[in-house]
This record gives sequence, structure tokens and C-alpha cells, in this order.
Amino acid sequence: RKHKVDYVKGFGRIAGKGRVEVAGADGATQTLETKNIVIATGSVPADLPGVDVDEERVVTSTGALALKDVPEKLIVVGAGVIGLELGSVWRRLGADVTVVEFLDRIIPGTDAEIAGAFQKVLKKQGLKFELGHKVASVEKTRDPQYQRTSALRKARSVRWRSSGAGSGSGGGPPLCEAEGVL
Repeated sequence: RKHKVDYVKGFGRIAGKGRVEVAGADGATQTLETKNIVIATGSVPADLPGVDVDEERVVTSTGALALKDVPEKLIVVGAGVIGLELGSVWRRLGADVTVVEFLDRIIPGTDAEIAGAFQKVLKKQGLKFELGHKVASVEKTRDPQYQRTSALRKARSVRWRSSGAGSGSGGGPPLCEAEGVL
């Protein structure tokens, strides 16, 4: 109310210019009239084969907001808007961030020129990109190198393989060590 915003929960549909019809959990329907409409549906993280989310070291966007310490290294799986935003935040807090994306560009579905300009900004912030690569697995390890604090007793290794044909070096898929995976 302080900012003149009303929160209405239910199933809604736009019924016309400036009108939203909302069916509440109790079945009652109300029609709201307003100048501006914001539709906030939320998001659901994608499940990836070989990646078990534990919300401790392998986290969704919700878990990334709850990390107690800044990881030394963080792998962001996927170059969508939410992962890039959180990767950028953790980079500014001091994490070494690498983004692994299956496609050959970031923020798919966005204009290529805008995506390229955005990637340049993120690179200037210090984010690293592995585009055209698929995450093959996330493996739990207990590497003493990463046992810096009691909150970081477990490290994760992220192994990805190139999604492009014939780009391997013959030594198997690249391996990247990290304390956190988003």
C-alpha cells in the first residue's frame, strides 16, 4: 500500500483494456481496473541430466540468493537472463564466474546485436564464457584446496563436453573445478 500497489493472488485473465478478471482460490471472481498491469508468473528452474541440485553447492536461482559465503569459483549453467544476472552479482562480490551455455550465444531469443553488446559488458565485469558447450555432469569431490571455511567443506567439479562436432582435444571433456554451481 505504501507504493500504491495492490497484491492480488489468483488465476487472472486480461478482460480488456485496463481490466483484469481474477478468480480467487475460493472461486470468487473480481474485475480489477487499472492503468498499468504487471504479470509476474515466476520461474521454474530447468532439470538437467547429470546435475543433482542440493541447494547447498549446486543451487537454483533461489539457492544462489541464500548462499552464506561468496564462492571462490562459481559455474553458471546456461546463459539466460536469471543466471547472467546472478552470475554478475556474485562476480561483483568477488567470485570467479564462468558461464557454460549449450548454444553459441547468450540470452537466446534476444536480438543478437543486443546480446553481443551485453556479453561485452559482462566480460568487462570479469565473467568468462564457454559457449557451444554442454554440461555433461556435476561431480561431488572433497578437494582440500576448497576447504577454506566450515561453510565450504564440499567442492564440486563441473565437467562439460563440447556440443560441436570434432572440437575435442582427444583428452576427454574439459574439467572445471568450482565451489558452487548455479
